[in-house]
Amino acid sequence: MLDLLQRPALRVTSSSRPVVPPGSPSSSPDDADDEGGSGPPPLKKQRKARTAFTDNQLQTLEKSFERQKYLSVQDRMELAAKLNLTDTQVKTWYQNRRSVWHSGPICCLGS
Repeated sequence: MLDLLQRPALRVTSSSRPVVPPGSPSSSPDDADDEGGSGPPPLKKQRKARTAFTDNQLQTLEKSFERQKYLSVQDRMELAAKLNLTDTQVKTWYQNRRSVWHSGPICCLGS
């Protein structure tokens, strides 16, 4: 009986399906799957199209990367403004470039 008093209260909606507060012990990821749902499927967020960097932008990014493998927020913002890119685009480019850098030299391409 004491256990029932400690659980968060459930709300009942017009669909007579209880709404469980997030993080409660009764909620689970499986509850999100509505197998017999009558509503439309949830809309997926559209991904931004892949950025096609110009030769000048790539040259500047590569030169900057040679000097500095990690950028401060201020440096990243300045570089983004200089190249007419967003802060996120520069951040993502640096993350991807560091991944290639850590994996070692690429050799024997085209062989």
